[in-house]
Amino acid sequence: CDKNALPELLIIPDVIKGEKITSIGSKAFENCETIKELDLAQCKELINIGERSFYKCSIEGKLILPDSLKKIENSAFSDNKIEGELILPSEIIKIGEKAFGYNKKLEKVDFSKAKNLTSLAGFNSTGLASIDLSECTELQEIGESAFLASRNIEIFDLSQNKKLTTIGKDAFSILDRCIVTLPDSITEIGKNAFGHTFYTRPNPMKPSIFHDYRCKQVRIPNGVEGDRVYYLVVGAPCSYSAAHISRY
Repeated sequence: CDKNALPELLIIPDVIKGEKITSIGSKAFENCETIKELDLAQCKELINIGERSFYKCSIEGKLILPDSLKKIENSAFSDNKIEGELILPSEIIKIGEKAFGYNKKLEKVDFSKAKNLTSLAGFNSTGLASIDLSECTELQEIGESAFLASRNIEIFDLSQNKKLTTIGKDAFSILDRCIVTLPDSITEIGKNAFGHTFYTRPNPMKPSIFHDYRCKQVRIPNGVEGDRVYYLVVGAPCSYSAAHISRY
């Protein structure tokens, strides 16, 4: 876009040249740093926000999404200054990787209306302190790097998400204060989904430094299905420490 031509307050109307706005294309406003406020309230039939569509703008304050919205693609709102609470609309079914990543002042996301959400990622490196997905009963997948390095999260209870089968690579990595509770429906867990450890030695004259980026604890159900999930968690490629697992 022409960065100099856009206003600080960008209002996207419901109709442009007689056509209803149902989608915002990939990279539509990427790197338009003049945009500080975004108003989507008039977009009553908006269904999709494309990849990197508002990536690295300067959107500040609270973002209000229209109720019609179904998909927010990868990095759509990444690297902005969105803050406060984000309320997800009732029609949402997918939130892509890094969709809201690196919004350090984003402190809360309300998932209570998102009952049809099936695929969730997109909240890496945010200021989120708590997550409640208990109303997301259709959730099937938590994607790669979904909550990576959102280090204020301490409790992540997925026990009510009975259709959840997949947890992607690094989904809960660098959440060293977090306790994650899993359901017994899990069938696939990606590499380092609950974090990892490593050593660095910046000074060859000094001992190596140990770094622990694992979740504080992973809770797994009892029973035969729980046993199956246990081996997914401790086995490759997830490779989480058995010493940090508890059963419930």
